[in-house]
Amino acid sequence: MLLIGVAGTELTAQEREWLQHDAVAGVVLFKRNFASRQQVTELSAAIRAAAPRPQLICVDQEGGRVQRFREGFSELPPLQDIGVQYARDPDAALALAEQHAWLMASEVRASGVDLSFAPVVDLGRGNRAIGNRAFSEDPQVVAAFTAAYVRGMHAVGMAATLKHFPGHGTVLEDTHVDTAIDPRALDELRVQDLVPFTAGIAAGADAVMMAHVIYPQVAPEPAGYSPRWIQQILRGELGFRGVVFSDDIGMAASHSAGGVPARVHAHLDAGCDVVLVCHPELVDEALHAVQGRSLNTARPRRAWLGWPAGRCPPWRHPIPSAANPWKNRLMPNLTISQALAQADLLVDRPTIDKAIAGIADAIARDYQGEVPLFLSIMHGALPFAGQLALELGARGQDVQFDYLHATRYRGETTGGDLVWKHKPATALFGRRVLLVDDILDEGYTLQGVRTWCLEQGATDVRIAAMTVKKHDRALPDVTADYAGIELPDRYVFGFGMDVNETLRCVPAIYAMKE
Repeated sequence: MLLIGVAGTELTAQEREWLQHDAVAGVVLFKRNFASRQQVTELSAAIRAAAPRPQLICVDQEGGRVQRFREGFSELPPLQDIGVQYARDPDAALALAEQHAWLMASEVRASGVDLSFAPVVDLGRGNRAIGNRAFSEDPQVVAAFTAAYVRGMHAVGMAATLKHFPGHGTVLEDTHVDTAIDPRALDELRVQDLVPFTAGIAAGADAVMMAHVIYPQVAPEPAGYSPRWIQQILRGELGFRGVVFSDDIGMAASHSAGGVPARVHAHLDAGCDVVLVCHPELVDEALHAVQGRSLNTARPRRAWLGWPAGRCPPWRHPIPSAANPWKNRLMPNLTISQALAQADLLVDRPTIDKAIAGIADAIARDYQGEVPLFLSIMHGALPFAGQLALELGARGQDVQFDYLHATRYRGETTGGDLVWKHKPATALFGRRVLLVDDILDEGYTLQGVRTWCLEQGATDVRIAAMTVKKHDRALPDVTADYAGIELPDRYVFGFGMDVNETLRCVPAIYAMKE
């Protein structure tokens, strides 16, 4: 999966052709792509209109010297200007950081752009590329600012991207033009540069961008294509379950992997979900490199960052709280586990993780490397589908992802039509299909969807459900082939529910539905 760069303020015929490629997930915009607020809004619309699938449109709008959009946008100060105020008044400085994030994200989203790669959480210790882009040299201070900035971005529905993992601020060299080597041991990094990333992940950051810095005491290759840094430390030790972006593979420090094809494959093989190819002259080579490669395991995570355009991002769902059970809270629910951590629960986080791991084990045994088509049932199932895809990827089992939204079957138990809001874009003929749902509560919709999949030519249709409600009555001809947790029948989901009982159950399951 690639984010590509385009040359100017309008799309060329070649760039429109690039957008047809299945591996192109979106576009990164730069100063060269900006003339005015109206123009960039039109360019964003043109990118979406030219592509056969939703696109993620991104920019670096940090403030200070790294602010791609100028005319018609607020002039944002560099983060260091906010950081210096912390010593005088920490609360005021943190509030200012949150306002900075809110203003930046509001203006960017209003222009049709989904995502600004922010915040920078590197330590301000003299790096030539980072400089005043960092809040502070103090890890604890940067950690506090990181949490505040993530809150500000989430307040207007923009995903937050922590960069540059595991920390670019302490080495001198600029990875745009030089190789950068940080000689410190992992134990020192853990109590220094990794502190803000840990805080950002705890605050619900949605993505992480990797650094092209080499840490030879930890791994021999740059962190951006290091399995140890991505899989063992970021995902394993820190428990991050969001999207992992590479930094731009046109930067000089990435050349150690080889030519463009080698760079693309090195980053994807190491665990990056999305590779940035920001220089238009490299895009053709990158697209040829991924031709025929399975790139689908990251697709469940696309929606977490603001795909599809024009829809409420999936992390903006009402989450019940004890103080106000139905207040809309902008919570970054990247995984079921993180959402479950927000309330007192009947089902705890380790139980959920164990259940999803068990489902992944069973699917990997049954499919034996054959790539099934994951069909997520509505937005509510996306976090479960994403976490399940991660578990399957760790077992060497790829999946292809698509999404459907159908309302209840018209009819009591048989007959009638599904009421469609979104049909899958992928052809089902000859495919093995896995319907992925967060809860198997009643079987009417799933029965209809399964029948429809078979009518479209699917050879095998199975159901994976994170939770199954135990009913005294039988469901209409629907059972889960892969089931996680059985819930008692007395936990009823819906606006007529007993709120206290629901808060004791699994709030994320119902609340993350639209």
